[in-house]
Amino acid sequence: MAQGCVHGGNTRLVTDCRSAHRRKEPLAQIRAGVHTDRSQFFKDLAVPFYGANRPGNKVSEGLKESFWLQGMLAGYPAAYDCIKAFSETDFTEDCKKVDVPTLILHGDDDQIVPIAAAAELSVKLIKGARLDVIKGAPHGMCSTLKDEINARLSAFIAGSNGQAQRSGLEAAGTR
Repeated sequence: MAQGCVHGGNTRLVTDCRSAHRRKEPLAQIRAGVHTDRSQFFKDLAVPFYGANRPGNKVSEGLKESFWLQGMLAGYPAAYDCIKAFSETDFTEDCKKVDVPTLILHGDDDQIVPIAAAAELSVKLIKGARLDVIKGAPHGMCSTLKDEINARLSAFIAGSNGQAQRSGLEAAGTR
């Protein structure tokens, strides 16, 4: 079974890289955007989230509108409070305890969470973790590159040792 340390609505690893990833100015801008006009903030954020501002990337209006809708459904307190959660929660010790095969997927064109500030540090914390960098992939790669992501996940699971595949349901006596 593939596992990792994740948080919040988006699969994101937050580790001891907080000093590299957290800068007060961008976080203040995010808070201001959510507070001032959360609807426009989510519309604007969808563009770099999916890499729609990159040459050749085709991101549908429907996908960007879906992102906006998810942000709006979160409600103001949740949208505002999650900024603190994703920027200040440190999963370093949790990640050090992970003892199952772990695949970390990260796009090298993630404009939301820099690869150096997350995946490259995370792979060092999780024993035996494998980092799979996807060329040109944005933060929202699970939507824009779903077939490639699913193929990589399937290959990872198929290549995991039998013990890892038997964890969970079989360990509980369920098939």
